[in-house]
Amino acid sequence: MAKNDKKSCPKKNFTIRERAKILERLENGERQVDLAKEFMVNKSTIATIYRRRENILKSKEALESCDGDSRKKRFRGTESSPLEIELIKWYQQQRDVGLRVTGINLKEKALQLNEKYEAHQRFQASSGWLDSFKKRWGVKCLSIQKEKKPTDYNISERFKKELVNLINLNNTNLDFIYNCDETGLDWKMLPNKNLSSNNEQFGGGLKKIKDRVTILACTNASGSHKIPLFVIGKYKEPKCFKKLTHLSIHYEYSTNQWMDRTLMLH
Repeated sequence: MAKNDKKSCPKKNFTIRERAKILERLENGERQVDLAKEFMVNKSTIATIYRRRENILKSKEALESCDGDSRKKRFRGTESSPLEIELIKWYQQQRDVGLRVTGINLKEKALQLNEKYEAHQRFQASSGWLDSFKKRWGVKCLSIQKEKKPTDYNISERFKKELVNLINLNNTNLDFIYNCDETGLDWKMLPNKNLSSNNEQFGGGLKKIKDRVTILACTNASGSHKIPLFVIGKYKEPKCFKKLTHLSIHYEYSTNQWMDRTLMLH
């Protein structure tokens, strides 16, 4: 191919999936020169892909085995590491049961797994690592609006039957079976609608402000032991508690008022 032809062909960095597809077409008998014209690259680019076919197919197989993204251009083996596989499985399990997972949760779990596998002594689970992890697995940070995840009634019914069988099998006293659930209480919040004139396209106004607490209720199955409510607020010392000497609840504070492992250990 002439030098002018090489300059006319822009350099293209194929993804692993695209390279595997090219290899498949080559195996089916298509010519390298025809594929080079189709993708507007030099013939040497197609030849290099064919020469590295073993590594490309291994990379694609490794990514597919751990549900990785084969649309990436390079494979460094991160997705197939024990730490990464167990972390993404843990994340998916948390989301499947409707639990919230934040970036902080992922970092903490990654540090635990790194210690478990003794993978890297200098591993810090930094913000850069977190961004790369989310990009590798297509994890997006979305605002939580409402609980829209439908309930899987089949799984719920099966769990209830298994629990009853387990209780009967072990003759478990109902006094020793506990259940807890959390809920949110917006005790002060601005209206979410605003009166607007005809020439306004949006109902403008101040930013939506609300004061919210999270409440955890827990009791045993017989109802003989009701644990005081666990309340999580935003402020360390709310003004309403200023003159109180005794609270009938257990109060903790958090900037986002979310229930997390640290607060539960208290």
